[in-house]
Amino acid sequence: MDRAFDTQPIVLLHAFAGSGKTTTAAEFARWYQVTGGLDLPGHPEWPGAVLWSSFGHHLTANRVIGTAGDFFAPLLEASGIAWAAVTDSGERRNIVLQLLAQVSVLWVWDNVEPVTGFPEGTASDWTTADQDDLVELLRDLAQQTRCKVLLTSRRDERRWLGDLPARVQLPPMPMRESLQLAAALAARHGGNVAGADWRPLLRYAAGNPLTITVVVGQALRSGLAATAQIEAFLSRLQAGEAELEAGEDAALGRTRSLAASLSYGFAEASMEAQRARLAVQHLFRDTADADALRYMGVQEAVGDDAVPELTGLDRDAAIALLDRAAGIGLLTPLGGGYYQIHPALPWYFTSLYITTYGRPDTVAAHRASRAYSKAIGGLGNSYHHEVGEGRAAEIVPVLRVEEANLRHALDLARTNRLWPAAVGCLQGLNVLYERTGRNGEWARIVAAITPDFADTETGAPLHGREKHWSTVTSYRVGVARQTQDWSTATTLQHARIAWDRDQAAPALAGPTSSLTPEQRNEIRNLEVSLSDLGNILLAQGDPSCLPHFQEALTLAQLIGDRAEEAEDAGSLGNVYLVVSRLRDLDQAEHWFRHSLRLRDNSDRHGRARNFGSLGQVAMERFDDALTAKEAEPVLLEHLNTALRCYQQTMDFTPLDDHETRGVTENELGNIYGRAGQARQALRHYQQAIQHHEIRGNIYAAGRTRQDVAVLLANDGRIGDALQYARAALHNYEQAGPGAADRADRARQLIAELEQHNR
Repeated sequence: MDRAFDTQPIVLLHAFAGSGKTTTAAEFARWYQVTGGLDLPGHPEWPGAVLWSSFGHHLTANRVIGTAGDFFAPLLEASGIAWAAVTDSGERRNIVLQLLAQVSVLWVWDNVEPVTGFPEGTASDWTTADQDDLVELLRDLAQQTRCKVLLTSRRDERRWLGDLPARVQLPPMPMRESLQLAAALAARHGGNVAGADWRPLLRYAAGNPLTITVVVGQALRSGLAATAQIEAFLSRLQAGEAELEAGEDAALGRTRSLAASLSYGFAEASMEAQRARLAVQHLFRDTADADALRYMGVQEAVGDDAVPELTGLDRDAAIALLDRAAGIGLLTPLGGGYYQIHPALPWYFTSLYITTYGRPDTVAAHRASRAYSKAIGGLGNSYHHEVGEGRAAEIVPVLRVEEANLRHALDLARTNRLWPAAVGCLQGLNVLYERTGRNGEWARIVAAITPDFADTETGAPLHGREKHWSTVTSYRVGVARQTQDWSTATTLQHARIAWDRDQAAPALAGPTSSLTPEQRNEIRNLEVSLSDLGNILLAQGDPSCLPHFQEALTLAQLIGDRAEEAEDAGSLGNVYLVVSRLRDLDQAEHWFRHSLRLRDNSDRHGRARNFGSLGQVAMERFDDALTAKEAEPVLLEHLNTALRCYQQTMDFTPLDDHETRGVTENELGNIYGRAGQARQALRHYQQAIQHHEIRGNIYAAGRTRQDVAVLLANDGRIGDALQYARAALHNYEQAGPGAADRADRARQLIAELEQHNR
């Protein structure tokens, strides 16, 4: 790679999955920087910089540029460029390219194979325009800058990138390092490799780290310690190759030695009797889940699609089975009943699956596929419910692990027209994408699944799918709210309320004591719909939101749902806080504290929002006290109360909850701005803008930029304030008609600043 970068600015490191590409890229980046590869002639003070962008999730060229701009924001600010005030994508790109033309940088683009779909033929989350834009950015970096880009991929990407990069194929592990790995594996097993010649076995592994791990692990577990024993083991492995189909290995991304060693380990572990149970791992993606595995055999969970071979498998037995699979190298335990499937090994489960259940169109294979979709969909529903009960802190990490299964099960459920399973998968993905700020990906999924449930012309529910139509409509409402499309959001929400009210009518007509679980859920659906409409109206400052929240609160109390009551109480607090005609800070604080009392201690997300709301109340009290010209100690007390509340919010908020962190950083900026500490305020505002842009929430980014403009204007920096005010206006114009009022305020601010600047 070093030699390639001597003459080429773009280098692609490629090898099969699990070969160590990411680890190699990270170590190369460290080594390249410390050994002077990023030195800048004439500037000995420049240490070089390493940027890292992972393409495991959807990442456009514009967001990639944003990553670089955020990294170099302090340097740009020192040069007089207010990066956080730049919103035009072309201008942002030009600024970053100009900067990278002056400084030496190594930029790692890791795991780029999903950009065009991997494996071959898989649909990509990147449009053709997205793919072309990334290639064009690479060309610009190569031709206009000092930047060196190291890409990693499982394939050579010639169809996508052509001759743009120099290509380096990751070579086999040399014998010296193979011996070191074998020694480390032996130490982990409480033994050593001394006293025997392991080199013939390591040569057989052909320098593949995964194969070495598997074959050496099997030898150690078998207690092999003498050279003769190892040679006999090798002979058995070589004999096993004869049973494999010739010519498949390269196409499947494996070596014959790996295939033979896994087959040997499978037989030696006496797992033939468990073949049918283990084979269904073919359906799983990235992670095997003991609970999903056992649910696939439970009729109460998956109905008539229950897999007979999995019947009677309880959780302990499922974990014991997966532990044995981990023992021969097929899986890696993650804890909690979850196991990582090594990315180089799905072919092995596929071969087991086909020999056990047949091709996908056979009855047995089709049944197993449906059972998998239903099991994962059921877990998605369960995860969504637990988050609603305030356990997001424990569930979101699980959802990260299960994401690939939720996506795959969703695709299978849509293909098989298993609509309840599809919605269950969506419920889990909705929580994950909402909490981790992946709005763009979620919007694409919602757009794709909407025609499965709603008439494309009228928007009415398709026959037989009315129940799930309501849930999908709530997703569409959420997407519309993100883009400030209030007309669409309101229309959809009214339709949803009408449906949910009709469904809940029989339950509401009878005594509460006789409500069935299904009736309680119907009432809960209506409660959530009313609350959602209230939030749409609240966001527009419409006082008619109040009765919707009040009715929702009454319904939550009716069915004894403390979690939903806490949400509705918090919403009532927001009404009295932000709707000017109903403003009452005492009432707002009352409802926020009531909401906080209702929260379970494990509901970190809900408690974080409550503390943030109490911080808002304190800020409003500060503004009122300032208008009333109260004494400085009173003002400071309000500011410090607000600061403590927002600090508690940050303590409860995960690093990747970009929504909450964006809002909180903005409020911290407001506090320091009120205190006259402009530099500290600006730092928090800039952090807020980064969080908003990661989420793709340009409206929120505009509001923060407008706050910065006011801050800088009050600090006498009129020219800088104008930059931010114009950037805010650009954000509002991008956000659409729903931001028209904010856009008008930005134009007024710009006019005032321009007048002052003359």
